[in-house]
Amino acid sequence: MLQGEHTAALASFEAALALIPDQAELRINTGAARLANGDASGALNLLRQVHSEGLEQLDKKTGNALLRNLGSAESKAGNTAKALAIRRQWLQLNPAAVPIQKWLGWALSGLQHASGDPSRLEAISLLKDLHKLVPNERSVLEPLAMALEEDGEYRAASLFYRKLLRPINTPSS
Repeated sequence: MLQGEHTAALASFEAALALIPDQAELRINTGAARLANGDASGALNLLRQVHSEGLEQLDKKTGNALLRNLGSAESKAGNTAKALAIRRQWLQLNPAAVPIQKWLGWALSGLQHASGDPSRLEAISLLKDLHKLVPNERSVLEPLAMALEEDGEYRAASLFYRKLLRPINTPSS
């Protein structure tokens, strides 16, 4: 997989999976290989199964791989709300897994949906979780305030707009 040999990697992972079908890491890697070969449905079958068994059974590295691949598979399958929910879970478990701008990009893509749409609601929840992590980050505050305002949550939006109006703390010389 790392060398770009996606078809050969998938064949190897599928052969190994036939021998050891219960190993979570192998199922995650096979799911990633299926995804890399354009089989989002096959990837989802494996990755959802591992996810339903519980993240507490996985070490941090394996859990990160599962959530990264499952989020990508849900997204490629057009399940934006599910993809955002998985990514939100990942953020809560390991905020340093990807840069803030990556989390923000996923949230912004969900905001493209209509008010009340589950994808938009997940995106707003992801932004709220990001805000808890980086409370003064303007790139998070602004889309969160705007989304809340667009959805008619004026009081909540005004609180974020007020934060945006505060001067940025500059280091003293």
